[in-house]
Amino acid sequence: MEKLKAKKSLGQNFLKDDQVLEKIVKNGNISPDDVVIEIGPGQGALTELLVEKCKKVIAIELDDRLIPVLQEKFQYDENVEIIHDDILKINLPELIVKNELQSGYKVIANIPYYITAPIIRLLFYCSSRSF
Repeated sequence: MEKLKAKKSLGQNFLKDDQVLEKIVKNGNISPDDVVIEIGPGQGALTELLVEKCKKVIAIELDDRLIPVLQEKFQYDENVEIIHDDILKINLPELIVKNELQSGYKVIANIPYYITAPIIRLLFYCSSRSF
């Protein structure tokens, strides 16, 4: 597999440090019953750890180049759903209903700072809705 370079235009930074990845999962307080929405899974390094810890990972990735990488890496993991979309354009309420997440889900993300506020607003909007 060819090595992919992070796209500066997307603010990408691929997480590779195992200690950092493990800290993120630990601080996410992930349990076996959790469904995790992972925003910006990149090449799937964090996804690999999440899959071992939770019930399901819904990985939402924008970059066209990374979708085949993720699909190949997780093709045998039934608890991983890969969605090729922009988190700011996806119908998140519909995704929540489709996956029966009205009672709760966790979000873990490796995202650029410039889209953090819009994503947080989107998540607050969804958490305040009645489905």
